[in-house]
Amino acid sequence: MTDAKNVYFNHGLAQLILIVAAVIIGLTAGGCLTGSGNFEPAADLQNQDISDIPMIVLEKSSLRQVWPTIQLPLGRDRILKRIFYNNGSIYALSDRNQLFALDAETGNLLWSRQLPAPLAVCSEVNFYENDLLLVISDTMLHIRHTDGEVLLEQKFKFAVTTNAARTALAYFAGGNDNNFYCLDFADGTTNWRNVCQAKPTGRVAVDVNKVFFVTEDHKLYVSNTDRRNRLWQHQAFGRLVGVVVDERFCYLPSGDTVLYCFDKVLGDLQWKYLAGGVLAELPVVTESGVYQYVEQKSLLCLEQQADSVNGKLRWELDRGRSLLSENGDISYCLTLDNEIAVMDNITRKAIKRFFVPGVDLFVQNDVDSRIILASAEGRVLVLGPE
Repeated sequence: MTDAKNVYFNHGLAQLILIVAAVIIGLTAGGCLTGSGNFEPAADLQNQDISDIPMIVLEKSSLRQVWPTIQLPLGRDRILKRIFYNNGSIYALSDRNQLFALDAETGNLLWSRQLPAPLAVCSEVNFYENDLLLVISDTMLHIRHTDGEVLLEQKFKFAVTTNAARTALAYFAGGNDNNFYCLDFADGTTNWRNVCQAKPTGRVAVDVNKVFFVTEDHKLYVSNTDRRNRLWQHQAFGRLVGVVVDERFCYLPSGDTVLYCFDKVLGDLQWKYLAGGVLAELPVVTESGVYQYVEQKSLLCLEQQADSVNGKLRWELDRGRSLLSENGDISYCLTLDNEIAVMDNITRKAIKRFFVPGVDLFVQNDVDSRIILASAEGRVLVLGPE
């Protein structure tokens, strides 16, 4: 009788162990919550689609899917190359220069437009009164944001080495002849040009009556928009990709590992932060902070106004890649391991991490709390706080 009881007990214990093991395996397959409050991906999740984030993962991170994941009609063998966001619209550009516009509130396709020269390289976008400015090959396109109509197709008389920017009366671009041009918007004639010692490169920024551009010999130039009048300049010691300008400051990341912050009017240095690695991308500047990617190393969050000429670090996210968005005191960041890290700006620590499968492209959203992600296959996912 005792042996029968032992057999029954051992059988029941074995069943209980199998059930517990199955639960653990099931949680792991969906990304399980670890003791530190972080979700860890299983191998099969890493091979899933961008829309396959388990709901429990989003709920534990106080996030929700804003609308069902959509598939852009890219066409056969086409891939998505870029995604960007402005004034409530999400824009996506394919490898054949087909441009799509989505309503960020609903995910509805607003319009699509096949741009000229499908095989040519397209510049980084700039915006003017919410319209899009793109340079494809040697031609600038001014695209109306409401319907995708090309309002202006202006051919340059020089090989362009920057993106384009504009004011009401003129537009600006750099050429491989070491000149930076201000061109009349009506007929494309040259209003003025700035002869540089090296080619202008990277992103051009226009702020009210000033234009900011950088050159391959590591110089930043700031000029008036209406006449050739150099207001101030700075000599850095590493490769430059452009500047970001906000209401008060001009931010200049450099390959010499320094992020510079200048008074945008006078050019006075406010602070410079030694990042400890190459700065090959522009920072993301929000109302509350400056987010700078240090190549293959980390994401820095810096205070805009520092009490030291050396700048002030708020936090550093190891293997951080980019800011995705902010929501109050929370920053949502992408890591090099395709995780979303939820950073608390009060405690200056990561309070959650979870894996997101299939992410190839992302928006650096500096205006609202939407997290906008996409896959190369054209799947677009938007998350937001609950």
